[in-house]
Amino acid sequence: MAAAVSVCTATLAILLLLAPFSGAAEVDTSAGDALIGAITNHCCLKKFYYALQISRVESRLRDSVNQGPITVFAPTDDSFMKLDPELWRCVTTGQGPLDILSQIMLYHFVTDGNFTAAELATKTQLTSASGMPIGVKVVNGKVVLEDYAPITGPDALRTSNATVHLIGELLVPATIVSTIENVCRGGPPSASLPTPGISIGFNRKEQLAWVGRCTSKISVGFFRLPFHATFGEHVMAITVPRNGFPGLATPSQVIHTCREEREG
Repeated sequence: MAAAVSVCTATLAILLLLAPFSGAAEVDTSAGDALIGAITNHCCLKKFYYALQISRVESRLRDSVNQGPITVFAPTDDSFMKLDPELWRCVTTGQGPLDILSQIMLYHFVTDGNFTAAELATKTQLTSASGMPIGVKVVNGKVVLEDYAPITGPDALRTSNATVHLIGELLVPATIVSTIENVCRGGPPSASLPTPGISIGFNRKEQLAWVGRCTSKISVGFFRLPFHATFGEHVMAITVPRNGFPGLATPSQVIHTCREEREG
């Protein structure tokens, strides 16, 4: 009898010791489920969710929101439709390109806070889940990321631990642009990318063909980025986002784009 009591006491002691460890293994995943559910149910985020899945970033997003507050910048389906189909196929197939897509998707959320659009308007920079900075500014009353991606749907989705803002362009870290060109274009990246404030000379015929200024966007390779151009008698100055054009924008391309904007 005494032996039986001793065994029961020992068993109870072991169970009590293990109880804290059993509790610690339970993780509340409700925040992640709520966020992913909200994204999948949204009418215009089907391609964004597809990209999260195939890039294997969906699990990272779930883990992040389960651990603390986050802010997500989600390109709409229309934003993905602007991309070069050939390069989109490239980054969605094959191990190397999928690693590129992972870096792109990690650039679309931050883990240092659950920020509303009003709160974002007070900031100048955020740090993405990839570790790369995201520039923030307010232009004509709208929050714009990296000088080219406006928030088109502020506070579109709210869950207990996250806010999702819809954006009009896909965000791409400047550090992987050359890798994209190399992997998907089959050659080394161009060394002659325009930089902010660069001046490009024209021949006399081009100079006389167009004099003026415009603010527009140009499709170069994989992306469609904004630029500000001033055409003068001798030179044209192009001001582009700090990451430059991910491809070579020739003077004729910029002139054509500006003419279309003015004549349209």
